[in-house]
Amino acid sequence: MHIQSYHPGDTLLFENKRNEVDSFLVLDYQTEERGQEQGIISTKPESDYWLNITQLNKNELEQENWRGLLCKDTINDTIINSQWLLTIVKYPPKNTIFYTFRFMNFYTQEDSTFGIFHLDTIIINNKPFTNYYSIDHGYPDRVTEPTVVEQLLWTDKEGLIAYKYKSGIWFTKRSR
Repeated sequence: MHIQSYHPGDTLLFENKRNEVDSFLVLDYQTEERGQEQGIISTKPESDYWLNITQLNKNELEQENWRGLLCKDTINDTIINSQWLLTIVKYPPKNTIFYTFRFMNFYTQEDSTFGIFHLDTIIINNKPFTNYYSIDHGYPDRVTEPTVVEQLLWTDKEGLIAYKYKSGIWFTKRSR
């Protein structure tokens, strides 16, 4: 439900009030079922879903401080840095779900909740957003530099709609 708005090949554009633009490419959406009996040893059954993106307008040097949050992918014989924007792991027996967000230098893992849901309307960069989730960085003590993303806003219809840096600068999704 939370990632149904994304399709491989989609380009996501976000801009701030100064008309600076960040662009991302949706690489793929993958699923995997795990947990098979192997003799007397069996692994815990789980279903994994993840959405893989790459940032188009940042070079490797700028991404250096994202170490640990990047994956290396090969597309058309070219190695690129990518991130699993959202990973959902579902454990069927107890119906437990874990959500992990990796976005630029933002990281958090939510246990069974998808951030905090808001029914109100918030206006950011002159754009109104209603029925959204706010997701805070999982390690607030690490959010010390102005260039660290500290909060994401998400809707089920649009996916990631906005993100905020520690400096207070918001980037909002550009309308299609």
